[in-house]
Amino acid sequence: MNRSLILFLGIMVIMAGCISQSSETSESGVTSASEASATDTAIIEQPTPAKVCTESGNQVFYDGQTYVTKCINKSVLEKAACKDNLLVMENISCGSGQECYMGACRLIPQKCFDSDGGNNINVTGTLTYMGAEYTDYCEAGNLHEYYCFNDAKSGGTVSCPQASHCVSGKCVYWPPTCTQKGAYVKMDYHTGSVVLLNDYCKDTETLVHYYCEGNANKTMMIPANDTQFCDLSKKTIVNKECTDTDGGAIKDVSGIVKYGLDEYPDKCVGGYTAVKEYFCEDGKVESVVMECKNGCADNIMGDIFGTFVGYCS
Repeated sequence: MNRSLILFLGIMVIMAGCISQSSETSESGVTSASEASATDTAIIEQPTPAKVCTESGNQVFYDGQTYVTKCINKSVLEKAACKDNLLVMENISCGSGQECYMGACRLIPQKCFDSDGGNNINVTGTLTYMGAEYTDYCEAGNLHEYYCFNDAKSGGTVSCPQASHCVSGKCVYWPPTCTQKGAYVKMDYHTGSVVLLNDYCKDTETLVHYYCEGNANKTMMIPANDTQFCDLSKKTIVNKECTDTDGGAIKDVSGIVKYGLDEYPDKCVGGYTAVKEYFCEDGKVESVVMECKNGCADNIMGDIFGTFVGYCS
């Protein structure tokens, strides 16, 4: 064979191999594209998982994230919550007298607290301020009362009202005690003062008498009768007694008969020719007119203003 023929045959062999390789490459490419298309179709058709909202304490878990209820400032709370399986963030203002603290609204803590509610003298209280305690107490008969003012410790010493004493850090009211002592009633109000209620004469015919009934004082009216009267000096009802300063119906001696509060002085009558002589008989007042031989005269007796008393001179 000549060289030309050999070269021609070699070129043909090379071209045949390239055509075969191209065909294989083409078939391989078609298969890969088909497989890729099938894979892409499977990913698109897979459903997307639903988002779930859950709460735990002051935390909310949503879409892989954690949201915490927290204080934006001292008065506003940012609250995280779930609603219809969705995350909801809401700003809430704390109420009056409250503050936002550690993710919640709370009452503003007091620095000063008084267990008896304040300036209360009838209850023993303990005041707490800045960690220290102060209890109401008695001092020299008075009450030292603690109380809060503008959220700070305050207080002072006060006197218990009448009819009460300071006992164990409070003013205690005690009922009065009534004691009957003869012609008067003693009312002791446990304050160191004593009230004496003395019997007295409303008039000569009536005595006002005090007496005790339990621990209360009462009064009654005691009337006099024909043979009694109310003695102003003794403040009591006494029996009337008949007394005669001249000792009887003695016309030559001036005298005055007394019966209760009444007085009967001897006196000149008949133009000073006789004397009317008063005397006592059987406890009663009697009188008789007696003639005077030398006439009747007057003496001045009785009180400082003088009472004319007759006698036979």
